[in-house]
Amino acid sequence: MPEENEKKVKFIPTLVQLEEFASKLPPADSVEESVRTVSLSPDRQIDFERVRVHVHGGGLAYKWSYKGRVFINSKFATAAL
Repeated sequence: MPEENEKKVKFIPTLVQLEEFASKLPPADSVEESVRTVSLSPDRQIDFERVRVHVHGGGLAYKWSYKGRVFINSKFATAAL
């Protein structure tokens, strides 16, 4: 049994992993669930939230949103400078 003062380690994906997770999502307008958990392995899973957004032309559409942290590879950060 873990000690009480141990913190649970949360998985934080890289941009490449986030794209891999997102590729496993169904089209957001084809499901009714508001949250979809995507797993690459038992210790690598993240949640996506289904949100309704305004699109060009005044309509509404459903999209998947990830609300979490992402690790950025330093080569991307230096290329942006």
